[in-house]
Amino acid sequence: HWLAKNSDLARFIYTRLRNAPAMAPAPLVFHDDEREKRQVELLVALTTQLSKEIHNANAKFIVVFAGNLTPEHQAAMGTLREKKIPFVDVTTEVLKSQSSLKNENVYYAYSKHWTPATHQAVAAILTALIEESGACTTTA
Repeated sequence: HWLAKNSDLARFIYTRLRNAPAMAPAPLVFHDDEREKRQVELLVALTTQLSKEIHNANAKFIVVFAGNLTPEHQAAMGTLREKKIPFVDVTTEVLKSQSSLKNENVYYAYSKHWTPATHQAVAAILTALIEESGACTTTA
């Protein structure tokens, strides 16, 4: 804080970064189709096993996809949908379409972390999904 209080340059840089439009993190891009396929297969296998164990314990399970939407995400979502494993898509593209985030940045300008507004939007999405699933209800 001392630097920001005593340096015009530091205040200028901080102000520019704080007000700069947020950039979403770059997606991982693999050029090895076999590797991508194995990654999706592993994710689905682990998720399927976890889902069975949680179901056997009479508990509820929801997979959350976040970050930039990738081909791996899309492939995994399709397979999870086929296996009837519940998931929610809170990838960058979905979050940008949320009315509560229309004039907000999804990510901080200086990092790949969600802003408080994004956390609130995701919480609302998850709350609605949990209530819809009947896993639990909220009380006012």
